[in-house]
Order: sequence, then C-alpha cells, then structure tokens
Amino acid sequence: MELLVHGLSQGRHVYHPFPKEGTELKRRKTPRTLEALCYRTVIRRATLRRLKGSDLSALPPFLRRRLTSLGTDDFVEVESAPFRDIFDFHMYHRALTYRVRCPLDGGEYMAAHAGTCSESEQLPDGFWQWVELAHPNLMCVYALALDADTSNVFLIMDMPDATLKRLEIFLVSQGLCFPEYFLWKVAAQLSSVIMYVEQRQLSFGRFDLKNVYAVGDNVHLDNKLTWKSCIDAAPIRNRVQSIFLGDKINIGGHYELQANSPSSASVMCLGFVLTRLASIALVDRRPSVANVLGTGSSEAASKLCGGVLFFDGFRPCVPEGPVTYSSDLFDLLVSLHSTNLPPLATIHAKAVEMMALIMARERMARLGLGDEESDARNERNAPVG
Repeated sequence: MELLVHGLSQGRHVYHPFPKEGTELKRRKTPRTLEALCYRTVIRRATLRRLKGSDLSALPPFLRRRLTSLGTDDFVEVESAPFRDIFDFHMYHRALTYRVRCPLDGGEYMAAHAGTCSESEQLPDGFWQWVELAHPNLMCVYALALDADTSNVFLIMDMPDATLKRLEIFLVSQGLCFPEYFLWKVAAQLSSVIMYVEQRQLSFGRFDLKNVYAVGDNVHLDNKLTWKSCIDAAPIRNRVQSIFLGDKINIGGHYELQANSPSSASVMCLGFVLTRLASIALVDRRPSVANVLGTGSSEAASKLCGGVLFFDGFRPCVPEGPVTYSSDLFDLLVSLHSTNLPPLATIHAKAVEMMALIMARERMARLGLGDEESDARNERNAPVG
C-alpha cells in the first residue's frame, strides 16, 4: 500500500490501475453481463458529460449509481500526476491522480483517488451526495472507476486547465492585472455554485484560490471529495486594508473594514478570492525576469493577451496610470468583508447585471470606433473640389 500512495521515480506513480494508452487490453476473466453491456452502450451514445448535464438527473438514484459505476478497464491512462497546466506549472502533485481517456465516449478526464471500497453500493450516502451534484461551475464527478484488484475507487472528473492561483501568478509575472469583467464573472459563477450546494444542505466551508479551477471559459469550484487544504483567514484584515486603503487604486474614498465577521465561511472566502484577484493591481506591473528572458510560456501569454482564454474577449492588459475599478466592484468587496454580508442571491444578481453592463459598454465602444473609422474612410475617399 505504501507503494500505491507514494510511488517512486521522481514522484511518478508505480501503480497504474488504468491500462496505458496504446497497449493491448487484457482479456477479461469473465464476460460482462447484459446489464453492464447495456449501460456501456448508453454511455457510448450519450457520453458521460451529457448524462451528467441533463439526462442523468431524471433517472432513479439506484439506476444513476449503477450506470456511472465503471471499472478502471473502461479507461486508458494518458499520463499520471503531477501534470503541467497551460502555464507550464506543475498541477496536482497528489498521488494516484491520472489523466485518462474513456474509449466509450472518446472524452478525456481526470481520475482522482477517493479511497477503497469493494463495491460502489457500499459507499456512504454522504459520499454519493457529492458525487451526484451537477452544476456548470462545480468539479462534477461524471463516474466512478473501481479497480477490482485493489478495491481502489477513482473519481472521473474534468481535467482543469489551471488553478486561479496559478492564473494570478502568471498575470503578475507578465505585468498584467485582471479585467473587471472577469472579477464579476468569478463572483457570478462562484456565488451560483455555492447557492446550489447550500440548497442541498451541503457546504463547501472555507476555500482559497487553489480550490478554484479554470476549465475552458469558466471557473469551477473543487468538489469536496477532492478538497485541498483551506486558507488561514487571520491575515485577511491586513490584505484587505492594503488593497482598499492604499493610494494606488482609485476607490473614491476610504472604507471602515470589519475583519471579525460572523459570516458563513463560504461567503467570506468568496470575498477573499475576489479581493486577491483585484489586489494584483497593486503589484509592480513590470514583467518578471523570467518573462524578460523569454522563459515564460509565450503561447499562454499570447492567448491570454489576445483575450482567448477565460476573459470573454476582455484583454488583461497593463493600464495607463493607476488601476481604476468601478465603485460597484469595490462596494461589493467591502460588503464581503463586513459584519453585514449580502445574501448570495444578491451577489449573483449584481454580478450578472454588471457583466451585462460591461459587455454592453464594450459593444458600444466598438461600434463607436467603427463609426469613426468609417467617417475617416469616407473623408479620405471624398472627391476633391
């Protein structure tokens, strides 16, 4: 078991429960039952992601669990942790984590170790509550994969592109800061998933930037079944004061901040995450030595600066002079560190409203720019005399 947990060879696994990509699959000792073949046909037609997204919730709980309880031989291993994210950082150092592909639906997933159990039906109800959650901003569990030889259970989930912590580090290294639209987007998506979980009598508790992943164009909060260590909230007061009471960001005035808030842990940490993302505007925005020397990830930098990843077209650029975010954003951040916390529904509604407003302003600005260019072209093409 020590080999299973720790592995050898520079942190790489010596335990490989999933067949390696490109190797010949072992012949099964016993043929699959008709029921198992039917389940796999459903997955092949619908895919695990589509089943999780819409079709699976309509099925009875027992059938849902049987349909998504697969074996490790239903997947093939592409690589084992630690992985490299899009910024070429190491990601997921935890043992027994793999990047796998499912031949049934062709999808690529992350498989994270969740414990040992000889039969999926023996897993506790509390475990299944988190497995069966389905939200677009949650690291959802699409299926379980059981290694029949060792009784190890693996969670089949999305493969993240990066953590918000790494995204923050990368922008600082490039001398950039987050566009305001992205901060509202994070507020909208995280408040939405926290509400969803709390409505089901569950709770995330405390979380940090390393518990939030960038997956495609969205952010996903980590599933509690793969939760990492949480933050130490003690220094939050100093961090918030350095952000809001400093003189490098125009906030239109000073605020009295209350550090010892009796708020729920999740809402407090939502405020902490947003504050950290906004705070990099205070960092000296000169590119790092690594970037100057060209050792940074140029491909990721070009995608980010082009607004391709995460930002919905809003470029994370270096502004002229002091960074200025809207008073609406600062009012929200201050309220999230006060004794009178806004409800999650209010946070979500405000975030959605501000995203739409910023997007509308951006469209108007582009239309205005287009009109100016059109007038200039007409003036140049006007007949002389």
